[in-house]
Amino acid sequence: MLALDICREIGFEWGVASALHHVGAVERQLGNLTEARSYYRESLARFQALGEKRSAAYVLNMMGNLALQRDEHKRALQHYRDGLVIAQELNLAPLITAILAGLAEIIARGHDQEFALALCTFVVQHPGTEQQTRDAFQAHIQNLSAGLKGSALRRVEKQIKIWESSQTLDQVVHETLARINAVMRIS
Repeated sequence: MLALDICREIGFEWGVASALHHVGAVERQLGNLTEARSYYRESLARFQALGEKRSAAYVLNMMGNLALQRDEHKRALQHYRDGLVIAQELNLAPLITAILAGLAEIIARGHDQEFALALCTFVVQHPGTEQQTRDAFQAHIQNLSAGLKGSALRRVEKQIKIWESSQTLDQVVHETLARINAVMRIS
């Protein structure tokens, strides 16, 4: 926490917000989820106070991931939605695809395996996706694929081709949010 203390001491607010974000990530990795949430919340509040939208959107994604890890699907969805609004406004494709990956996880848990697989595959194949997101979701794709049979896999392939050939990332986001609303109502 040395960096956090130094940033506080010299009054470097952006550094404080960034350090809080990173301490939250470390706490999450250590399994200290309550502490992680606290650090993320403070980081988000500071980035928002600074008008630092891009950084706030990344923190919202991490807060969504944390809520998902805690099986708090509605809270995760709210964080992802809030992050998506900013990410779309700033055209942050890597963040949009990372959030879509989190939404795919919510959809999979809501028992729509086909759509979740199509979305994960789309995210992994999208040129704007960061390698870290690709790596994290490769195993998820294999797990989802294992649970589907021939005709379902063909529907997934068809959906991916439609997205890749004729839809923008924003359209995929819109369709995903519509689908997740339906899944959240039934689960």
